[in-house]
Amino acid sequence: MLGENLTQLKNFEAQLKQCLITRFGSFMPKDKISLLNNTQYVLGNEFADGMKKDSFQGNILRRMLDSIIDVTCIKEISVNGVNPSTLVYGRDLEDGLIEYYTQELHLIFNIDVDEKPELQEFVELARQLKEVYGDALDSRVFTDNANQLLDINSLKSIIGDIDFDALEDLIELSGKVQEVYDPSQSWDDKAQKLLKIQKLKEIAKKCDENAVKRFLEKQKKTSDAKEDKDVDNRLFDDVTTRSGSVQIIYLDEKKYIKYIDNDGKLHLVQAYNSNKVSDYYRDKISSLGPDEQLDPEQLFHELCEIATEEKLSPTTDMDMSVKNYDQQRMIKFVDTSEKLGEETQENVQNKQTILHNEEGTIHAIGGYNDVVHTDDRIDHVNADIISDGQNYANDNATQQNTDVGDKPLTPEEYNELCMKYANNEPLTDDELRALMMSTPELMEERQEIEEKGPTLSIGRKNNRQAAFANKSILIYIIMMVAFIGVFIGAMIFSMTN
Repeated sequence: MLGENLTQLKNFEAQLKQCLITRFGSFMPKDKISLLNNTQYVLGNEFADGMKKDSFQGNILRRMLDSIIDVTCIKEISVNGVNPSTLVYGRDLEDGLIEYYTQELHLIFNIDVDEKPELQEFVELARQLKEVYGDALDSRVFTDNANQLLDINSLKSIIGDIDFDALEDLIELSGKVQEVYDPSQSWDDKAQKLLKIQKLKEIAKKCDENAVKRFLEKQKKTSDAKEDKDVDNRLFDDVTTRSGSVQIIYLDEKKYIKYIDNDGKLHLVQAYNSNKVSDYYRDKISSLGPDEQLDPEQLFHELCEIATEEKLSPTTDMDMSVKNYDQQRMIKFVDTSEKLGEETQENVQNKQTILHNEEGTIHAIGGYNDVVHTDDRIDHVNADIISDGQNYANDNATQQNTDVGDKPLTPEEYNELCMKYANNEPLTDDELRALMMSTPELMEERQEIEEKGPTLSIGRKNNRQAAFANKSILIYIIMMVAFIGVFIGAMIFSMTN
């Protein structure tokens, strides 16, 4: 988002705060007014070019209301019909109230706001609560929680101090009253009071059902995580104090826990060699109390006590002389790939933006917190990019550095390796690769590969991969012909001398 647009948004934010104070300021608590005035609700990095006006204005308005409306609480509810459990209560009602007042302010102040059809069920709960409390809800919503709002005794200030037990005796009339009740007409006072009580009970019942539903869904999610990889890697969604700070990812089918610290640095904890790790974080999540969240820092330190953290270092801190050719090649491949992310592209000379493990197979991309897994082959490098857990990007990135994978040999080194091969002496993988890439008969084939350049495709493993053009069969045929020629030449040379 351009700076000019951000300035306009800031101005809109200030105007919107005044609208809320105009509408609710006379009965909003002073601490809520102070919170509203001193909180920044425009976050520049979330507004993309092309986003509709009603979307980002609606986002700001909802965020403001969310900061001053807090009715979610806890309540003892029986889940199994016997023993009560302490559950998060009123979250759906809170979502409905925020959306209800968002749409109301949209009409009063002519604010451009998008609609949220998925919240309509919860908005209906808020609308019914408004019918019960009338204008009194406007003040209570900033001070009361869901338990207090749905308590029949809270109605006393609205319908008077009456004998609720006596009204319960009129329960048989409720159906008839519900059928013929019209708020625009004057009805028997008792009938109207009875209707409000019944409606409040219905809202409370629905909130009870929603609380139990959320609780059971959470239990099922934790249970399903043991069998379903996709469920497992979403297990930390919305349960940490810093959203997205902890994720489960899979690299080469091995499970890791990814943690982003307060400084934005990425850490990986191995979880593939111990069921104890999986049991630990699942038990941790399932044991969370109502509205309780995990502290990601504490979780990370506890995980490191039972598992091993993958050592990740920038290229500048690595001793490349002790790395074998495969490891060097994979590290260089990632370091010089331009569009692994804009951060890497803009700082291609600053290797602090990319971290590598000791084996050169795992790479963390700074700025975006993406993880790359590479697998070196004789004639290409496979690479899978994991962005935001298991959500993969769709863009392709072209590798511009054409010398990745080259290991130049002097004529003496080349002749020595040719003779070793001709004499059937063992060659290391590095020597075999260097010989193959330096054989003159392969230069034309090699040039074709360089002109095209290796392509790094971002996608699922075994679906779309990063690789040099793979023409292994043709290469091996040419290589064998070349080696046979060298071998025959060596034999003729030895016979004539």
